[in-house]
Amino acid sequence: IVEAMAMAKPVVSTAVAGNTEFVHDRETGMLVPPGDATALARAVVYLVRNPAEAARIGRQAAEFVRDRVDNRKRSERFESLYYDILRRKGHR
Repeated sequence: IVEAMAMAKPVVSTAVAGNTEFVHDRETGMLVPPGDATALARAVVYLVRNPAEAARIGRQAAEFVRDRVDNRKRSERFESLYYDILRRKGHR
């Protein structure tokens, strides 16, 4: 899912733990209830019939992945956090 999102592809996913960390309904993808084939089909048809909306969701998904999943950015956030902790403890 994350790889597709990173490539700005709109995803349709089941609304289960793990997926909902990345896929926010109609923002970074589309969520459907687990086991609901009709909802899955409707979501796919919606994206096919609404290419501008599909593109918007895809762009937002790619931005979401870049901001939150990119390893370099994640490393920078951890490094900053560690330095903040060390400063609070009085270390250099």
